[in-house]
Amino acid sequence: MTEELIKKTVDYPAGSTIVKEGDEDNKLYILLEGECKVYKHGVEISSFRNKGTFFGEMSLILNTTRTATVKAATDAKVHILEIDLDEMLNNYPEMTKKILQTLAMRLEKETETIFTHIATLDITELGLDA
Repeated sequence: MTEELIKKTVDYPAGSTIVKEGDEDNKLYILLEGECKVYKHGVEISSFRNKGTFFGEMSLILNTTRTATVKAATDAKVHILEIDLDEMLNNYPEMTKKILQTLAMRLEKETETIFTHIATLDITELGLDA
C-alpha cells in the first residue's frame, strides 16, 4: 500500500468507538494491532483481530452512511485512509482487487450462514405446513 494514502495512524483504547453506525465519512480503516467488534443496532455481529483486516469499505463503495459500529475490544492501532471509490479504482487496482476478494469471501460466508439457518428451520415455523 502506498504511504500517501495513509492519512493517519490512531491508537484506540479498549472500548472506544472507531466507526459509528449512521455516521458519514469516506474513510477506509485497516487494523494494525488489537481486536475489534462489530455491532449492528447495538448487537454484536462479528469480531476480527487479523492484522491487515480492513473495514469501512461498504460506505466507501456504496457512498452511504456507516452500516455498523466498530469498537476496539482491546487496545487497537488502525491506519485511516481517505480515498474515494473512483480514485481507488483508477489508481490502486491491487488494493481494489483485495477489497473485492474480501467482500466476495464475506458474502459467501454470510450466504452459507443463511442457507444453514434456513435448512434448520422447522417448516411449521414458516407457516407453510399443509
